[in-house]
Amino acid sequence: MKKNINATTVLDTNRRFHDEVEAGQYDNRMGVKFDAASRQQMIGELEKVAGCPLPREGIVLDVAAGTGNLSVNLAATGWFRRVIAVDISRNSLEVARKNAHEINARITPLCSDMQPLPLKDNTIDLIVGCAFLHHLPDPVQFMKEIYRVLKPGCPFIIVGEPTHIGAMIINGAKTPLVFLNTLKRWITHRPEKSIPWKHHHIDVHCFTKKDTHLLVESFSAVRIITEGFFEPIISQSFLVPIRTQINPQSWLHSFFQKLSFLSKKIDSSFLGSLIPGFCRTTLKLSGKKPSSFT
Repeated sequence: MKKNINATTVLDTNRRFHDEVEAGQYDNRMGVKFDAASRQQMIGELEKVAGCPLPREGIVLDVAAGTGNLSVNLAATGWFRRVIAVDISRNSLEVARKNAHEINARITPLCSDMQPLPLKDNTIDLIVGCAFLHHLPDPVQFMKEIYRVLKPGCPFIIVGEPTHIGAMIINGAKTPLVFLNTLKRWITHRPEKSIPWKHHHIDVHCFTKKDTHLLVESFSAVRIITEGFFEPIISQSFLVPIRTQINPQSWLHSFFQKLSFLSKKIDSSFLGSLIPGFCRTTLKLSGKKPSSFT
């Protein structure tokens, strides 16, 4: 994790980037869906990281919810009394609200920079989040916020964070496509929309083993999972940029989904056992706030 971060710059840059770019692109770029099969896959992933079934009641908080990949799918189950989607990007939350409306689900959007979380102590039954800690000025401080708002004995589940080595590999693999995209824009005289951000103010952190233990040191029943190598490199470095350039209904879109599925199979079948823990690309965490009597 980086130190001496300018929190104001990071928060403002992420707010603008997610309002002006990601809100309109994220679902298509990442292949987000809200059908029953996608929902079951997402729930299975969360339960695998938690090591147990999700609770089927209470209040859920999706932190840095974006366009609602987690919150909308969880709301659609009907298991929970309330699903809160908090995010710094108002435009992303509006997309999440529309996504929920389209499948007759209900979420509570809450626009906040989460510094701190605008919630009372000991009020949340489950916290989930996907690929957000690396955007924050101070991930360790934010984990203290998660601890504060969770009820005693209740869990958090975080997926999709970059390991230190994984981030270096993926960023290196992206370089040729970034160059080709820049060259294409120059040749076609279509300069990219310019707003004042820098990449290192958006994707701020990646995590070593030592960093990870700092994040979870206050929690009990902690599970730390590192996985992925071939699939994240193929998907994030090549498929994601290509997918933004093709029609979602195109056969190519389906082809790339199958290629992503195949690369996951390769990871799970033998690469996962060959690659050492924090040399893998993706970090997933879960834990519980200790019960009040422990």
